[in-house]
Amino acid sequence: MQTSPKAVGGPARGLEQRQQRRIRILHLFQERVKELAATMLQDDAQDIAALLREVVAMLPSAWQYPASASARIRLDQQEFRAPDFEATPWRQSAAFVTSDGRRGLIEVVYLKEFPQAAEGPFLAEERKLIDFLAEMFRGFMDRKIARQALVASRDSYQEQLRCLAAQLSLTEERERRALAADLHDHIGQTLAAARLKLSALAGTRETEAVRALLDEAIQYTRSLTFELSSPVLYELGLAPALEQLAERMQEKHGLGIEVHDDGAAKPMDDEVRVVLFKAVRELLMNVVKHARAGRATVALRKVDRAVEISVADDGVGCSAEQAAASAGSGGFGLFSIREGLRHCGGEFAIRPRAGRGTEATLRAPLRAADRRH
Repeated sequence: MQTSPKAVGGPARGLEQRQQRRIRILHLFQERVKELAATMLQDDAQDIAALLREVVAMLPSAWQYPASASARIRLDQQEFRAPDFEATPWRQSAAFVTSDGRRGLIEVVYLKEFPQAAEGPFLAEERKLIDFLAEMFRGFMDRKIARQALVASRDSYQEQLRCLAAQLSLTEERERRALAADLHDHIGQTLAAARLKLSALAGTRETEAVRALLDEAIQYTRSLTFELSSPVLYELGLAPALEQLAERMQEKHGLGIEVHDDGAAKPMDDEVRVVLFKAVRELLMNVVKHARAGRATVALRKVDRAVEISVADDGVGCSAEQAAASAGSGGFGLFSIREGLRHCGGEFAIRPRAGRGTEATLRAPLRAADRRH
């Protein structure tokens, strides 16, 4: 009695077909996991922890026996695992190392024993998949590291520029102060001595003319000394220097300026004093140039552990274009005001006043010794 081919080959062929169909479905799942992982890992700004949790939840579906598979990913001391994960003898893993030396490990385990395949119970395709994911993670981490380094480098560069700008401003102020002192101590005093000697001579028309010229030269020297660097700022302090500034600007530009001081002690470093004085001078010049104002007010007050100065006017305000022109004109500029105060640990704000005009606020820390009081 002969057995028909169908009776002999039927069950075996059916098992083989089911196996091939299962492998094809598995391959589709694996390709889908690759696509999803690649999509997620393209976003360098994505949170690492959230990403790893998503991948851990997704991994078992791409292995041959998904119902009995579980996964875990380690990144240095961090660990992300599926709720049912446990160490078993049936384990497949792939390690990776990032450019900054961080070590990672992707693991997939089976929670029970299955027939042997290319690598224990794991298929060769599964080895390719886990190696692919490890390489994708390494690339993702390296891009993220490079991006963070770029941001840190840019922030560091900007901070260096701010420090350099502040140092240049202080260096300029020291040079101006030295030149002003030289004008006062030598040229100014020489002119004053010449005037005294001239006064001892007979009062002829010629001597009166020379004395008038000397008076004019002395006055110009004093004005130039103040323009270069206010001696009052260093000898008497910020409030008297601002009062002198207001008087000179009113004489020169016709802008009425009131200076108010709350009378509280405001000890501050020379750097802060210089930055605030130059900032107020620049703001008042903006009022003269752009605001078409009749009056301005400068108010100094101590607020907590800081000195605060407000500069307000009754003009039409200063547009963004005018502010940009002022910042780029070679003067101190609104941009330099902001950066100078930031370097000192202070703040700068400018806003329109209710009704008419503009108000700018400068805030800078007091000297550390004063903060204990």
